[in-house]
Amino acid sequence: MKRVLPILLCLLALAVPRLYGQDRTVTFSAQPAEGGTVEASYLISWEEPPVTIGSGGKVNNNEYVTFTATPNEGYEVEKWEFNGTVDESSNGRKECSKTIDADMTVVVYFKQTA
Repeated sequence: MKRVLPILLCLLALAVPRLYGQDRTVTFSAQPAEGGTVEASYLISWEEPPVTIGSGGKVNNNEYVTFTATPNEGYEVEKWEFNGTVDESSNGRKECSKTIDADMTVVVYFKQTA
């Protein structure tokens, strides 16, 4: 019995991250950098303010994250790119949301206005 308990504890330690989701890395940036900034946040509950994360931050598996682009003067949002794929539905939008089920790289592209 003394040998079984440590084995069970090890199995439990391995199972807990799978039960509650694993951390996913979310990296985001703006191109060109002088075009503006991008921020990311997620909600814990409707009663609390959103939790802001920095680029390279961790979120739980299947977390719903909102990305907000803030263009500098003379720029506007052109498109969003998620893991190297342009999201056509978000073109020109200042806000975009995704469920994070794997590590994700997000890039918002700004273009100069006339």
